[in-house]
Amino acid sequence: MSKKGKINIPTDQKIKCNAIIHSASVSAGAAGTGLAQIPLADSAVITPIQIGMIVALGKIFDQEISKSAAKAILAGMASAFAGRGISQVLVGWIPGVGNAVNAATAATITEAVGWMAVDSFSKDAYKDIIAQNPMTDDERKENAKKEAEKKQKEREELISRANTFIQGEKNNKSNKDEYNQLLKEFEIFLNDIDKSDPIYETYYSLLDLK
Repeated sequence: MSKKGKINIPTDQKIKCNAIIHSASVSAGAAGTGLAQIPLADSAVITPIQIGMIVALGKIFDQEISKSAAKAILAGMASAFAGRGISQVLVGWIPGVGNAVNAATAATITEAVGWMAVDSFSKDAYKDIIAQNPMTDDERKENAKKEAEKKQKEREELISRANTFIQGEKNNKSNKDEYNQLLKEFEIFLNDIDKSDPIYETYYSLLDLK
């Protein structure tokens, strides 16, 4: 099973992948908590989360992944987690204990699936599956819409966090790690943004605090 520390990809790609995988793992864990007492019911919720994660990870490596291709990729990984799936069903019947185990299992498996996908994407191992399952026009439009919404949300969050420093609510010296992490996130975000965009003014104001 691949671990993120052993995957040889650029740091900026690893940061983006980590954000996608972490978000999916949290969502899968939440789904596992709520549905632990209904055997296999969480699969109907968790599988779409994992499919969405694989589609999003593909974009990091300039791969257009259709939902059918993502399903095929996910199916290929399923056997590695068969034993865990069985234990999840058995323990899931126990109220309280089932919730905790199911949540942890769902999150752990989702994270493992994510990093296995990253490892394979970095080696171009899915090209045949992707070629056999091309993305439809409707999927492209749906993905473009989701990407635009995600970008806008990320933009708003970055500006909001930057303003806490710019307006003096937080000090960049006493919150050095948070400040430096925010700068890194800005730099990654700005890679795809035209330099005439007003968000650069926020970035430069944040940078001036150094």
